[in-house]
Amino acid sequence: MNSASSWQVWFVQLSGWPVFLLVVAATVLFMLAASVALTWLGNKSVLQSMLLALLALAVLVTLLLIGAAFFGRTA
Repeated sequence: MNSASSWQVWFVQLSGWPVFLLVVAATVLFMLAASVALTWLGNKSVLQSMLLALLALAVLVTLLLIGAAFFGRTA
């Protein structure tokens, strides 16, 4: 079995508690980051907040597209 197949099998077998704990950890980290970011944005003007939110969204979409392209490629 080559390394690509073993990675796919590992990914399929990944379920249960590890995934649950990973989702909980990601949620907690997102909540903390959002709390800090929204507090910081509260001290900025509305225009600055809108521009920063738009920039953050553009970066997030770009990262998601890169991740989809990387994980969606075939050998």
